[in-house]
Amino acid sequence: MPILTLTVARIDPPRPNGGKNGKIVGTGGEMIYAPPSKTAKFMPGSTYEVDYSTSEWNGKNYNNLESFHEVETSKSSSISAPQVRNSAKDEQIWVQGLLQAMIKAGKVEVDKQALWSATQMLRGLYRHTFGFDSVHQHLEAAE
Repeated sequence: MPILTLTVARIDPPRPNGGKNGKIVGTGGEMIYAPPSKTAKFMPGSTYEVDYSTSEWNGKNYNNLESFHEVETSKSSSISAPQVRNSAKDEQIWVQGLLQAMIKAGKVEVDKQALWSATQMLRGLYRHTFGFDSVHQHLEAAE
């Protein structure tokens, strides 16, 4: 399998018309497709070594994530929150509480795409604000 060193620029959710895989886009324009359970483990700005396979569909080649590990964590801005060790449960509770409030306020539609997008945005906000336990992230990547 080919190996690619990829610095994540953004993570796109699956297409709303039934797409199963999200897209991890590198700063150099590289694209790797993976299910949301795996794309959620990537953070924009971080660098990963990615093992991928290539498949063809409708005459177009797609790179599919097989495995990965983090090489370099994203650089934080000069102003950052104090780093506190957080568990996945803390993140889950925080995201769930805000997502529930957003739904009740009518800020998020109750459909697959809107929920996925809002959840990813809240997870990114949590990690940016409160930091993230890199040991926990490495354990998830090994799954």
